[in-house]
Amino acid sequence: MAASSLGSGLLNHDGDNPSLRRGSSAGCMSMFKSRFVWLASAAIAIVTTKYLLAGEINYPLHLLLIHSLILTLIWFIHNVDKNAGEYCLAAPEATTAILRMAYHLSMCASFILAYLSIYHFSSLPVAMFVLTLDWQPATLLSRIRLNQLGTTDLLRYALFACGLTFIFVNDYRLHPSVQNVALAFLAVIGCAELSLYLLQNPEMLSQGLARRPFSPLSKVLPTCLLIPIGVLAFQTEYWRPTVWIPLAPTGIVLAINVISTTVAVMSGGFLLRPVKLTELSTICEPTKPHTDSILLSVALTGVVSLASSLTLDQPAVLSTWQFLGYIIATLAFVTTNDLDELMICTGFSDPKNERRDDFSTKFVNDSAIELLPFDDDQDQDALAQTSGSRRSTLGLLILGGLSWLAFVRIWYNVAPPSPDASNTSLDQAFHPRADFDIVVARYDEPSTDIAQNLNLLLQAPRFQTLQSRIHFYNKNLDTTTFADDIEDLMNGLANISVTPSENIGRESEAYLHHIVSTWDDLAAHTLFMQAEPHDFKLARNQMEQYLLPETGFMPLAYEGAFCRDCNHCHDHSWSENPAVLSALYSNANSGAPCKDLVLTYRGQFVASAARIRGNEKAMYEGLLEQLRNPNSSMHSASYTPSEWNSDQVDSMNAPTFGFTLERLWGVLMQCSDLRLAYWTPSMLGAYVRPSWLNGAFPAEDLQCLDRPIGV
Repeated sequence: MAASSLGSGLLNHDGDNPSLRRGSSAGCMSMFKSRFVWLASAAIAIVTTKYLLAGEINYPLHLLLIHSLILTLIWFIHNVDKNAGEYCLAAPEATTAILRMAYHLSMCASFILAYLSIYHFSSLPVAMFVLTLDWQPATLLSRIRLNQLGTTDLLRYALFACGLTFIFVNDYRLHPSVQNVALAFLAVIGCAELSLYLLQNPEMLSQGLARRPFSPLSKVLPTCLLIPIGVLAFQTEYWRPTVWIPLAPTGIVLAINVISTTVAVMSGGFLLRPVKLTELSTICEPTKPHTDSILLSVALTGVVSLASSLTLDQPAVLSTWQFLGYIIATLAFVTTNDLDELMICTGFSDPKNERRDDFSTKFVNDSAIELLPFDDDQDQDALAQTSGSRRSTLGLLILGGLSWLAFVRIWYNVAPPSPDASNTSLDQAFHPRADFDIVVARYDEPSTDIAQNLNLLLQAPRFQTLQSRIHFYNKNLDTTTFADDIEDLMNGLANISVTPSENIGRESEAYLHHIVSTWDDLAAHTLFMQAEPHDFKLARNQMEQYLLPETGFMPLAYEGAFCRDCNHCHDHSWSENPAVLSALYSNANSGAPCKDLVLTYRGQFVASAARIRGNEKAMYEGLLEQLRNPNSSMHSASYTPSEWNSDQVDSMNAPTFGFTLERLWGVLMQCSDLRLAYWTPSMLGAYVRPSWLNGAFPAEDLQCLDRPIGV
């Protein structure tokens, strides 16, 4: 029970106060209302955080710094004249110091990982599915120590793991780094819970105990300031040299975000878990802290999912199996007692008899908390608490249920736009003489590795019947040696040519040179790649499954980056002059205004001859000249150094403009639309997704087509 256990450390109250142990009517009624305050503020904070990170501010640690600074100042002002946070915990002094440090660092790391997860998950609902899960590490530790871990407990954890796997494996934008960050969040939030649980239960450690004060927020918030600064100090490329504080309307969203985040953390202790409120639930309603935590987390997930679907420029692209995984993982630790407590709190069961027995001694987080029995003078307060609890619980059920119903309805009706190539300029009159070309930009990569990758590709059934050619553009001085080696290693699977090339312009220069020099001899489809491709096994799988005669442009390393227009187009490590972007877009798209830019990465993609030749040869010649000519505007002092990286030094072999071309191959090939932006899966997602669960992705989701399939 991470929420209830964590909450006790963030809560400022005197553990020896009997009235607080029982819970006063006024205090508990205020707590019931605070649930909805936290729920609303946390939902607004999470949705606006995603909006900012996906839009103008691609810097999660920077946003965390803003939040941490403001929260630290508010906390200090609020507590400067108070002895706040003096929550006494009993433990040996040396052990206490270690556990406190573990708690502080774990909570701080959980803040950082939460922001990174919200940023990296393409779908905010999927992020919420994972980040709000509670795997109850304190309960697990307690059962292990007491030798009470049974088959039922193991089954619960197996179900939890199964549900989490369903969420991950069926994520269409599956990426190891994203899932690893989410798993790390679950791990560190569990470490924070375990640290606090051991502090609160010193009998788990040893005898000879001393009481010590503990004030977590006073150290967690400042630590959240220091750690991101330390990280950024070693990653200076993420500090933008220009002033990046956004203007309206993003500035308004930032203000709303800061206010809502402050309210959520101050009222609930954390954005994703109502840690303070579930601890208050332990005091006011000792029978249902776990039930309360589940209700709040599920309601928050539903509200955030609905709000993100209505406000964010991102459709809810989820699998039915991800919903099932979330349900399984959430219900894995729900017991019959939790269901009974829910029935009591909603008024469907009479708690009178059970309440007097249960309130004498009740285990919360497996730790006995003495509670003074009710007497006749307290009946009125008890009735008021019961009434408030019922209204609060019913309100959570209604709000969460309606949010989930509305979200599922929106999700069910979401459909990708139909592919449309009617406005695309294509050279349908050109008749290529070869089926498939591979263009490889090479510097010093070993010929054995290159040959191994290409042999595996050309030996695949889809490519065995094609007339294939391989064009190497060698930017090293070993052209003759490399040509002899690669010829011997390729097993005669394709016609090979090796062209010496000056080491300038990165891979973009080789690609443009090939297009210009073989304009009238382009193959029906050309794979452009570097000699050391990124995740080539996944790229090969994608081509084997989805490369069609109708393929126009297929990116082979799509990361979901998308810009609505040229004036606000950048990612976490790149931006470009809007005038340059507008000119490139207009030249490649028949003078159309710049909009809906789908960014490509890694310099690997497949393009058809019809699509390449859909634009004038002069466009490619102009781009090639910009890379090759040291006196061109893209090598001028007015263009470099780039605004997005003050440390970037423009050179002929690594031009700054080359990073822009890497991201704009889709734009240059007239393949930049909403379907590709929102529905294209990651290469790993296309590779891992079990066909027996969902079937393959539609081919239209991974590429732009020159014509409808089968026509």
